[in-house]
Amino acid sequence: MPKIIPPGFIDCSILIERTGDPNNYVTTFGAQIGVAPFTQQNAVALGNRIGTELDDLLITTERIVGLNVRVGTDGAPLVRQVPLDVPGISTAQRLPQNCAVIVNKLSELGGRRNRGRMFWPSIGETSVDDTGNITIGSRDTFQARFDALLSALRGEGALPPNTSNMVILHSSGVAAPTVVSGLRVERLIGTQRRRLRR
Repeated sequence: MPKIIPPGFIDCSILIERTGDPNNYVTTFGAQIGVAPFTQQNAVALGNRIGTELDDLLITTERIVGLNVRVGTDGAPLVRQVPLDVPGISTAQRLPQNCAVIVNKLSELGGRRNRGRMFWPSIGETSVDDTGNITIGSRDTFQARFDALLSALRGEGALPPNTSNMVILHSSGVAAPTVVSGLRVERLIGTQRRRLRR
């Protein structure tokens, strides 16, 4: 079922391009708007902040090429598209595109609907051992970058975007979006066979 985006909230999709792969990778999260309305200028500021926080988690043959923001309204969501050109800066050899870092979205509420996760589709070969576990140093690096992203979405730090929290959006209108209290990088990478493209 599609996610419901109530007024006062946004649904964000980060678009990532890898040289040689015809399709973009997408990682998503929801956020609560700080002060309405959420303008195109706000979307650009958010895209720039995402690039600042996450560019070192991509290799030089990858780049963040866009941010799509769906803004909740009383009717159909308003779509704001931000073209970006944020090149990766890591020179590490990467694992294939079906391997991803799993980042769990945690909350103060119980139940499965109040938890979520997002995927980061880029990790170096030397950052993972032969059983799929992320090395301690690499995991700490990923954790620090996603902690910084969460802080930015809370409106903290320099030049904060117009957001007040990361949230988990639901497919049912019964409950309001759940505020994300923390992000946790999983010890084990995730794999998806269908993402290996020929």
